[in-house]
Amino acid sequence: MSWDANDEEIGKAWDTIGTITSIDTANGFPSSFTMRGWTPETYEWNDTNNLIKKRTFEDFEWEYEYYPNTRMVKRLRMWTNNLLITNTIP
Repeated sequence: MSWDANDEEIGKAWDTIGTITSIDTANGFPSSFTMRGWTPETYEWNDTNNLIKKRTFEDFEWEYEYYPNTRMVKRLRMWTNNLLITNTIP
């Protein structure tokens, strides 16, 4: 949404592309997000560093491992139908 110099609205209103469908009450982070027209993506959070631990979308899973005391991803494992696609970051 935009406004002109007279604070008059220009163009359309906001277009919502997705919705946080649930919140993890322990940390306040989203535990489920749904993009318009898609099935929900779910999230699990690491309790010690508040970084994402696991994402799931349909039959796909992503597991994250971080270098100690950083936000830098050390390893990313991707799974589908119980088949490991990759277990590292290039």
